Amino acid sequence: MAQLITDFQYSTASGKGSLNGSVDRLEPKASTNLWDGLKMGMNLLHDLQHKSEASGSSTTAKKANNRLASLFILTDGQPNVNPPRGHIPMLQQWLESHPDTRFAINGFGFGYDLDSSLMSDIARTGGGHYGFIADAGMVGTVFVHALANLFSTYATTCHLNVEVPDGAKVKKPRGEFPFTESSWGAKIDIGDIQYGQSRDFIIEIDGLSEPKPEDIIVTLVAKPWESEDVVNHAVTITTSPEPNDTSRDYEYHLHRLNFVTTVYALAKDAYKKVGQNLTDALKEVQAVFEEQSKAIKENLGDHPAAEPLGTDIGGEGLLAVAPDGTAWKKWGRHYFPSLARAHQMQRCNNFKDPGLQVYGKDSPLFIKSRDFADAEFDKLPPPTPSSTPMPDFSRFGRGARGGGGFASAPRVALSSMSRYNVRGGVCFTGDSPVTLSDGTKVRIDTLRRGSFIMTGRGVGEVSAIVKTRVSGTTDICMIGDMKVTPWHPIHYDGAWRFPGDLLQPQEVECEAVYSVLMMPSPYVEDHSMYVDAIQVVTLGHGLVNTENVENDVRNHEFFGNYSAVFDGLRELKGFYEDGVCECEGVLRDAETGLIKGFAKSTEKRETLVDTVIGQPVRVHS
Repeated sequence: MAQLITDFQYSTASGKGSLNGSVDRLEPKASTNLWDGLKMGMNLLHDLQHKSEASGSSTTAKKANNRLASLFILTDGQPNVNPPRGHIPMLQQWLESHPDTRFAINGFGFGYDLDSSLMSDIARTGGGHYGFIADAGMVGTVFVHALANLFSTYATTCHLNVEVPDGAKVKKPRGEFPFTESSWGAKIDIGDIQYGQSRDFIIEIDGLSEPKPEDIIVTLVAKPWESEDVVNHAVTITTSPEPNDTSRDYEYHLHRLNFVTTVYALAKDAYKKVGQNLTDALKEVQAVFEEQSKAIKENLGDHPAAEPLGTDIGGEGLLAVAPDGTAWKKWGRHYFPSLARAHQMQRCNNFKDPGLQVYGKDSPLFIKSRDFADAEFDKLPPPTPSSTPMPDFSRFGRGARGGGGFASAPRVALSSMSRYNVRGGVCFTGDSPVTLSDGTKVRIDTLRRGSFIMTGRGVGEVSAIVKTRVSGTTDICMIGDMKVTPWHPIHYDGAWRFPGDLLQPQEVECEAVYSVLMMPSPYVEDHSMYVDAIQVVTLGHGLVNTENVENDVRNHEFFGNYSAVFDGLRELKGFYEDGVCECEGVLRDAETGLIKGFAKSTEKRETLVDTVIGQPVRVHS
């Protein structure tokens, strides 16, 4: 049974201390009774909203109970105690018997041993959001955004009434919104509404008289959290026999809502499938995603919201539905319901997914709340450090900088800008140690898609590993246990630098060199990792201004372009398996000599010099 460990507390110093003490005393029990905990939470909030805490006038008493309420349910496992009728029927029954409920139910799942389909359904039924937290590195970003969305709420549990003429019928809304048909049209449940963020819907109606105009009345029914009154905002839409030009915004929202529908269908259906049935289902969705990603690129490539949506679909979306099912079974089935709900509700729920960053960006209240929560989270004690401190290189011997610095080779003078423009790839030998999210170190050649490693902003997930074959030897700079190619940017002495400008490279025998692509993120620091405690850049970091190399050596027209790198890796063997892509080198432009892609084993590399990533080409102008 669920147990109440503390009643509501005012947010004073003593109240916070009492709550923290209660949380510290929590102990795991032998069961996961999700429904009992959910029901207790709902009863507590309902009772609080309907009791009088204030003395004096009834108006004062009512205002005292006008709190912005939300229920957060957290779990790291699957329920092993289930209500006889099932979780969703019981939740629906409770909500129907408490029609004056004014709070949303938000679910958060930790780790991979989850029933994310159930958690997602609970959030959708309760008008809230579902956040998937793969590991400790995602805790901050998910809860920072959950609080920012909560604090910028205008009204909870809202719905649209769509009134149509006699004989007409409202079809099921795109995007899988719950709706109830009626003699006058339909009611569509849309959940919370936030200040400063529009909500967009596509509603299709059958049975309208085409020759003559018809009036459709759409009414938003909302009860602002600080008000006792229900607000009705009605608009009348008059149909026209004349064809309307389809706007680019409409096309974007059509792609967005179709993506939501596809993901929800897969998430619910794929739980029941194994073996070839699962493979076939994933192949079908993969084809849909590829077609949708291509359509967005071709028709909406410069649309500010569609372009990052295309990155979500063509990036992690395609990775999650790789036909072998490995990614889907491990993380896709948990990640997808969270992403789909965010796109459905037009709500940003992390700093990571590009397509979500367009939501809330025009809301001063959301931005202020998010920045405040983010700053406060950073003040909390470990376990999640925001960055790894720069190491003391004195253990490598005395170098050019006196007491610290690099040893074993003299410092190399800075070269010309032409050398930067044609630098080779970004790689490490396979035995270079990478820091995982738990602080342990592993060889870089043991990383696979789904590995979680330390980044410049905390913890990130590996999307792909590039394994480039080396014929014999290659130039390497050795810094402690890290063996890096000369032109792979590392963070040293407060700036990004080339190892080749700090140390004299040495010829080293090896069979392959390795580089890493992280999952998509709009933040440059997410595209970095720690190799032997040194922060180094990873592929697709977003810095593509080749004219600014003098100010930031990470700038690179190809290696900085996430979409270009991702599209190149998709063509390599191993991408759709464990994410280790077998590469034969780089492709270069025949005229400029600049890198433009990755070479497959069947391709002829377009360069007379540098057939392997990591060997710089000298161009004389």
